[in-house]
Amino acid sequence: MTEAESLDVLLQRSPLNEEERTQALEIARTLGYLALALDQAGAYIRARSLPLADFKAHYETRRKIILNEIPDEWEYRRIINNAERETALNVFTTWELSFQQINGNTKQKEMKAHFLTLAAFFDNTLISKRYFRAYFICYKPEWMTIFCTKNEWDSDRLGDLLAEFRKLSLVQVSIQRSNEIQFSFHPVVRDWIKLRRNYNTQQQFAIESIGTLSTYLQSVYNHQTSFSTNQETTLHINACVRNDREFLIGTTEGGLDINSVSATWFGLFYQGQGRYDEAETLFERALAGREKKLGPEHPDTLGTVENLATVYRNQGRYGEAETLYERALAGNEKKLGPEHPDTLLTVQNLTTSHPHPPPITVPGPL
Repeated sequence: MTEAESLDVLLQRSPLNEEERTQALEIARTLGYLALALDQAGAYIRARSLPLADFKAHYETRRKIILNEIPDEWEYRRIINNAERETALNVFTTWELSFQQINGNTKQKEMKAHFLTLAAFFDNTLISKRYFRAYFICYKPEWMTIFCTKNEWDSDRLGDLLAEFRKLSLVQVSIQRSNEIQFSFHPVVRDWIKLRRNYNTQQQFAIESIGTLSTYLQSVYNHQTSFSTNQETTLHINACVRNDREFLIGTTEGGLDINSVSATWFGLFYQGQGRYDEAETLFERALAGREKKLGPEHPDTLGTVENLATVYRNQGRYGEAETLYERALAGNEKKLGPEHPDTLLTVQNLTTSHPHPPPITVPGPL
């Protein structure tokens, strides 16, 4: 839809002023210019006399209610499942009809639904094969046998499934580049796929998406990845961090407070992209988790201490960096010995914890 058409559907009148026009266009962008979603949003706004400026905050916390809103004047009706009377279709019921048309037996449909739901916990754009292939190679979960040929990963099977989802208007498939399959969701379709699951199931998919991305990061460690690939991966890690905040913080489930390994991999990635504030937050969470689970002197705990020190150094917080490097050095000398490679690396890091190391002094003549 054009911007003008979106405003007509949402407001059902012309904007009163430029400020209202700007606010209405922001709502249209949030809903991906989808006519049915805009009509339902307009009904929600009118029924509650909600200021347009407040809608985005409502949508963040009340997506399911808004996307189930059926305008009194909505004329999109169909007879569903041979019912005797017509049913007004909202966004949820419309896509649920498409979902029910997924091919296969019960188990195959469950596997396909699992993949679609897991992908919805990524960012809605530029979702690449590389993440799922790395996860398959490492763990081979049963639901991923839909992508197998003779127990090996088969990219063509993924391509076939995405073609099926595309016909049902559930995904948008990008042109393959460098043998990399990519697909995207309309933002409202992504929200619907997540919201059709109950909260406990959403938590499990949030955990699995974090595990999938951290597995990919481990698989490419010490390998050169392109700028565009890193940009794409950043979007998905951002989504995982948001999922963690929405579904997992403060719980005993496997979020980033519990899963220190994933928190560390995400922190290392952010650090490599120069996003030191995000890296600091994740390393602090990983450190708290490892101190609680492994103890303050465990080598993995000390490795996280050193990661955090490196972030402090990159932020110019040299005194704090030095304190943490000294802690790591003392722990490594005690646990590993003074000649261990990890200990020697910590010594090297400690010497660079100041922007201008003190000059070496040469004693004068006796």
